[in-house]
Amino acid sequence: MSRNKKVYLVANAHLDTQWNWTVRDSILGGIRKTLEENLDLIEKFPHYRMNFEGAFRYQLAKEYYPELYEKMKRRIAEGRWNVAGSSWEACDVNVPSSEALMRQILLGNGFFEKEFGKRSYDVFLVDCFGFRHALPSVAAHMGLKGFSTQKLTWGVGTPLLQENGEALRPLPDDPRPRMDLGKWVGPDGNYLIACFNENFYSYHFENYGDTPINRRELHLQEIEHNEKYAGVAVRNLYYGIGDEGGSCGETSARMAEEAFCDPDGGFFETISASSDQIFLELTEEQIEKLPVYRDGLPIPHGYGAMTSHTINKRWNRKCEQLADAAERINVLAGLLRNRRYPSEKLDFAWKQFLWHQFHDDITGTSCGKAYQISNNDLVLSQNLFVSEIRGAIADVAACLDTDAAGTPIAIYNPVAERRKDLVAVACDPEVKSVRVFDPEGHEVPSQISVIESRPTVRFIADTASVSVGIYTLVTNQGDSGLETSLKVSKTDLENGRYRVALNGRGEIVSIFDKAASQEMLSGPSRLEILSDSSAEWPSWELNWADYSQEPVPISGNPVVTVEEAGPAVATIKIEKTFRNSRFIQRISLYEGGERIDVDNEINWREPASLLTASFPLTVENPTAEFDGGLGCIKGGNDKYPYFQHNVHQFADLTDIDGRYGVSICNDCKYGMDKPDDHTLRLTLIHTPPRSYLPESGQDTQDWGRHLFRYALFGHEGDR
Repeated sequence: MSRNKKVYLVANAHLDTQWNWTVRDSILGGIRKTLEENLDLIEKFPHYRMNFEGAFRYQLAKEYYPELYEKMKRRIAEGRWNVAGSSWEACDVNVPSSEALMRQILLGNGFFEKEFGKRSYDVFLVDCFGFRHALPSVAAHMGLKGFSTQKLTWGVGTPLLQENGEALRPLPDDPRPRMDLGKWVGPDGNYLIACFNENFYSYHFENYGDTPINRRELHLQEIEHNEKYAGVAVRNLYYGIGDEGGSCGETSARMAEEAFCDPDGGFFETISASSDQIFLELTEEQIEKLPVYRDGLPIPHGYGAMTSHTINKRWNRKCEQLADAAERINVLAGLLRNRRYPSEKLDFAWKQFLWHQFHDDITGTSCGKAYQISNNDLVLSQNLFVSEIRGAIADVAACLDTDAAGTPIAIYNPVAERRKDLVAVACDPEVKSVRVFDPEGHEVPSQISVIESRPTVRFIADTASVSVGIYTLVTNQGDSGLETSLKVSKTDLENGRYRVALNGRGEIVSIFDKAASQEMLSGPSRLEILSDSSAEWPSWELNWADYSQEPVPISGNPVVTVEEAGPAVATIKIEKTFRNSRFIQRISLYEGGERIDVDNEINWREPASLLTASFPLTVENPTAEFDGGLGCIKGGNDKYPYFQHNVHQFADLTDIDGRYGVSICNDCKYGMDKPDDHTLRLTLIHTPPRSYLPESGQDTQDWGRHLFRYALFGHEGDR
C-alpha cells in the first residue's frame, strides 16, 4: 500500500432546512433524526466522525433538543462530531451580497467558537445551484482555506461532464485535463483549495457490493487522476444521507469502519475526516503545484434559481441594504452622540434573514408554505433595521443646525460615494405648495406628488458619502421659481443629460445622450414574454429552447399619460393589459439626473411564462461585464448550455473600442442573458408550467403584485 495515496471519507447528513417542507418540519424531524442517528453511530463505531453544517441548525438543536445537544457537545469536544461549512446557514452563493456571505461566515464560525471552542475552515456546500466567482475572495478574506461540492456533476452539459465525457469546467488555466482538485482563484487573487468532484452526498457503500471501500478500483483511479494532474495523490469522498437529515446506513458505517481498521490491505490509506481536513493537511509545496481555475462555476441546472420567487429576492436585497445602512448610521451616531451601538438587535435582524439565504429558500425552490415563513421573517428584519436607522438619524440630526424658517428634514446617504438623487417625504394633504432649501440655504428643485394616494414632497438632494444633511421644507408660500431642464409629453422626455422618445406602443425607442452626442438604443427597449417549459425541475431550471425563441412583446392597448411634469422629476406613465396580466411602467428623469429610471408595477397572472426586459443597444461587443458583488465578471453571448449570467446591481456593455458604454442597473434582480453583441436582457419573472410537487405551488409562483426598478446609464470610456 502507498501511504501517499489517501481518501478522506467525509460522513455527512445533508438537511434542507426548508424545501418540500418548512423549518417546523425540520425541527420536528430532520434535526432530531440527525442528532439521534449520528450519536448512535458514533457510539457503535470508534472511527466514525460526523460532519454537519449550518450554525442556525445547531441553534435550533440547542433550543428544541437540549439533552441531545449536550451529548453532541461532548462528541464535538472529542473530535467525533465536526462543525462544517463555516456559515450561519448552508446558503446559496449567487443571490446573497458579498457582505451577506461574509456575515454568514462571521456569525456561523462565531457561534461555533462561542458554543464549542471550534471553528471550520471550509465552504462545505454539497448541494447548491452554482457558485459565483467572488466566493473564493470572500471566503479567503474570512480566513477559510477550502471549498468542496458534488453539485457540479448535475445535468447534461453542466460544468464537469457532458454526455460524451468531454470536460467543460472547471478547466485549469494551463493545458491539464479536468480539475477534481485545484486552486480556485477569486477576482482579487485570493484563492481556496477546491475539491470540485466529491461523490454524491448520499453515497452508500453497500450499493457498490460488499468489498471494503479502501479496495475500490474506482476511487484508486480518481486518486491517480489527482496524482497525475494535481501533483498530489489524495481525494475527498462524501458519504451519508441527503435532504431530510439523519445519517448514513449502518452498513455503510460498518464498511467504512472496516476500511479504517485494515490499513495494510488496501490500495490507499482511508481517513475518517472532517470536511476541511484535506485542505489543512496539504503542504505549501503541494498547494503551490495545484492547477489554477479563475472563473465562476455556473450550473445550468440552477439558472432558474436566480429568478424564481422574485418578491422574496427583492426583500432579501432590501434587508441587505438596510442592514448596511443601519450599521453605518449607528456607528456615526455613536461617534457624534455616544449612542449605544444596538449590536444585539442588529445581530438578531441579520440572523433572521440570513438563514433564509439557505440554498432552497432564497433560490425560490421551496414549497409555498415555506415562503409564508420566509416573507414574515424578511419583513420583520426590514422593520428592525428601519427602526434602528430612524433612531440613529435622529441622534445625528440633533448635532446639526436645524434652526431654519421651515421644517427641517434629515437626509441620510448610506452609500460610500457622494450622491445626488430624488428624495420623497410624506406631507399633509393641506400642503398646496412647497419650496426646499439645502444645508447652505440654496433652493433645490421640488414638487408635490401623489404616491399610492399619499401626498408627497419630492426634491433633489446632494449629500456627501455616509452622512446626514439637513434640508429645510417651506410650505404654502408659493411654488419655486427655479428654472428646470425637464420637458415632458406623452411621447418625449428630456432633462439636461438625456432625450427619451416613445413609440405608439409605449416602448422606449430612443435615448439620446446629449453629453456624449450618442444614441443609446438600436431598437425598442420593452417588456417581453417567453414561453417557460422548465418542467423537469420547474423552479430550478430555465431552458435553452425558451431563450432561443422569438419573444412576444407586451403590447395591448397602452394608455399613456404625463404623471409628473417637474421641476424635480418628470414621469410618463404607461398602462397595459396583456393576456391575464396588468403592466404599469413609469419612465422618469429627474433634474440633474444621469440615469433613466423605469419603475414597474406588475400584476402577474401568466402560466408557463418568463418575463424579460430587453435592451438593444447601439454599442457592440461580444463580451459584457456583470456585477458579481465583488468585482465584475466578463460574459459572452448566449450559447448552450451557458445562457444566463448571475448579476447583482448592474451589467455593462461597452463598445469594443472602449469609447462609449451603457450600464443596465436593477434594484432586485439576479439573472441576465446576452442574446447577441449589442443586446442585454434582464430576466424579471419566471413561472414554470408545473410544480415539482402538487402542494409546492410552483406553477403559480410569483403570481401577484411586483414592484421593481431598472435603469439605464450611459458613460464615455470606462467611467
